[in-house]
Amino acid sequence: MTHNHFLSPLVLIIFVTACSYTGKDVAPEKNYYFTVQTPVDDTGAEKIRTYLEANIPKQKYTITNQSGGQWPFYQGFDLNEKIHPDSLMPPHWFVHRMLLKDDGGKIDTGEYFVEIEILPEPDTLLNFNVSVFLMKENGLELTATSGVHYIDTTLYQKKDWLQFLQQSVVRYSFK
Repeated sequence: MTHNHFLSPLVLIIFVTACSYTGKDVAPEKNYYFTVQTPVDDTGAEKIRTYLEANIPKQKYTITNQSGGQWPFYQGFDLNEKIHPDSLMPPHWFVHRMLLKDDGGKIDTGEYFVEIEILPEPDTLLNFNVSVFLMKENGLELTATSGVHYIDTTLYQKKDWLQFLQQSVVRYSFK
C-alpha cells in the first residue's frame, strides 16, 4: 500500500507536466522581404507605393485559428508581441515578418521575397499583382503569384481603399 500511495502523486505530477508543455512558447518567425514596384510614373502610384512601404512593416502577420475563418484570413500583431504556436491555423506554422528590402540587402536561404506590383495593367481601376519567391541555394524560386486583382476605389474612402489594398497584398503573401 505504501508503494502505491507514493506513485500516485508522482504519476500525477509527471502527467500534468507532460500534458502542459508544448516544447515551444513562441511561434517561429520567418522574414518576408518585399518591394513595391509600379511601371506607371505618376504621383498617385508613388503615393500608393510610399503608403505600402511605410505601413506593411509596422506589424507581423500570421493566420490564426480565429482569423482564418474570415477575410483577410490573417491577423496583424505588434512587432514585439509573442504569439503562441497553438494559436496558429495549420498549415501556417510561423509568423511573417514583412521587411522592406533595400537594394543591398541579402535574402538568406529559406527566406522569402515578395514582389508587389501596383498597376501592372494600365487601367483606370487600381490593380495589383503579388509574386512570392523562396530563396533556395541556387537562387530565388517563384512559389506563388496572385494574378492581377482590381480594386474599385470608388466604393471606398481613400483611407479605406488604401487599407483594403494593404490587407489584400499581405493576404496574398501567404500563398
